[in-house]
Amino acid sequence: MGTHSLEKKQLSAAGILRKLRSIFEKIPEAARDPRGVQAQISLPDCLMSALAVFGLKYPSLLQFDDSLGDEVTRHNLKKLYNIQDVPCDTSMRSRLDEVDPRALRPAFTSIFSYLQRGKVLEDYKVLGKYLVFACDGTGMYSSKTVHCENCCEKHHKDGSITYYHQMLGAVLVHPDQKEVFPLCPEPISKADGSTKNDCEQNAMKRFLADFQREHPHLEAIITEDALGAKGPYLRRILEIGAHFVVNVNPTGNPTLFEWLKGVQLEKHTIKDKNEIIELQFCNNIPLNDANQDLLVNFIDCVVRNKKGKRIHFSWITDLKVTQDNVYPLARVGRAKWHIESAPQAHRKEVHKRMN
Repeated sequence: MGTHSLEKKQLSAAGILRKLRSIFEKIPEAARDPRGVQAQISLPDCLMSALAVFGLKYPSLLQFDDSLGDEVTRHNLKKLYNIQDVPCDTSMRSRLDEVDPRALRPAFTSIFSYLQRGKVLEDYKVLGKYLVFACDGTGMYSSKTVHCENCCEKHHKDGSITYYHQMLGAVLVHPDQKEVFPLCPEPISKADGSTKNDCEQNAMKRFLADFQREHPHLEAIITEDALGAKGPYLRRILEIGAHFVVNVNPTGNPTLFEWLKGVQLEKHTIKDKNEIIELQFCNNIPLNDANQDLLVNFIDCVVRNKKGKRIHFSWITDLKVTQDNVYPLARVGRAKWHIESAPQAHRKEVHKRMN
């Protein structure tokens, strides 16, 4: 079989599912009561079943359960997902709770390697060489009663407590591509034995460490919301050899915008499809008083459509901004919607399926 045919076979749905199954088979199983029938269902079958819930677009675990009496469904689960025994929803939840999220990392890195070898990533490069990774935090679970030792806690004035889990997601995006490719998400939850809540910034530090180890040679741009416009975080991005395009605003970055009041901005206007995009930019502005040695480059963007609707964005980047690249960089910043706005329906779908 030729190299091209092999790569095409690996990137097919069947090829990817086979690879994922082989990775799941290497995850060690936790000790459990062997007397229950459901406990004897293999962990790979449980993981592939959970994957099938989303791959086959079931709106809930209950509907997935109800569909198991259908012959076509069981045929697809066995032939496409290679599932021998399908767990019930309760068993699936309890079995998946046993899995260390980090044990799933090879599933993401292996598929990413397939994309690299198959030249799929070539279509995702911006400015000729960079891959853009959009990052954002999202909630996965919330309850005032049901909780575990790893739940973060929000204490309310009335004395009640909300227990929750979140995660930091990161996906490969491109302004012109509808499809995104996820990297392994980073859980935001209490570490074993910890009494302090985890946070998105700590999760981002862990994500960047894993990113540097797993993808040391990628020319990457990290894009995030204004929460990431902080000196230590931006320095860490630069330390791993990546670049950033991060949102800023006067509320979260007042010193930066005070500096800008005395700066003459260059202007660039372009008409794109049904929009008029007014861009202004400058280079070498201190991030804030505490990080005056960290010079960033600023882009301001006002988008107007035919109906007169106005949308305003601002970003900072370490890449030098010019008349030639200001529009592509603004498109990089706007591409964050792939993880921030577009997946809202998907996030609701996750909650509905898993709760």
